Amino acid sequence: MKPDQRFTGLDKAFWAHVRSISQKLGYTDRKTKEIKVPTLQNLADALSRLSLSSAHLSTQDGRPSDFARNLHGYFACRAEVLNRNIRPLLMNAAQAGALFKKLRKDLRSKTPIPMNKQKSRKRKPAFLTGKPGRHFIRPAAAFSPPGTAALVVPPEKVRFGSKPRPGPCSAGFSPN
Repeated sequence: MKPDQRFTGLDKAFWAHVRSISQKLGYTDRKTKEIKVPTLQNLADALSRLSLSSAHLSTQDGRPSDFARNLHGYFACRAEVLNRNIRPLLMNAAQAGALFKKLRKDLRSKTPIPMNKQKSRKRKPAFLTGKPGRHFIRPAAAFSPPGTAALVVPPEKVRFGSKPRPGPCSAGFSPN
């Protein structure tokens, strides 16, 4: 993923605000199950509940400061990227297992697959793991750590569900 240039090179104070506010307000809306975008008032309330000053979030005439607008912009961009671009790509365990079995069969893989560390009924193949030098099956859109060998499946053979929807923040999103 390529970072949104508006939010690169920001100081530690900005990221401390993001983390503290996110932890205080929560990351997701439990009803909609989407990433939250706090309002400017929510930002000030969260800082107040943390016993921190929120004076820097507004100018002397009561308008949002550049810092507050940038903070709100980050939350909006983060929510958009995760809700619109990433969420449609996620699979539950049953979907991942079905895709894994289908691809392994289609590709006629005989490579031994490492198992997860669970026991009894929860013990399943570790779909997206492997050791350097070994091949395993993974969708091309999945991320793997450097040095991990993989048999990459062509994107046309992988079905994740709905396609990501473009939006005003999507220019900062790129899966590469």
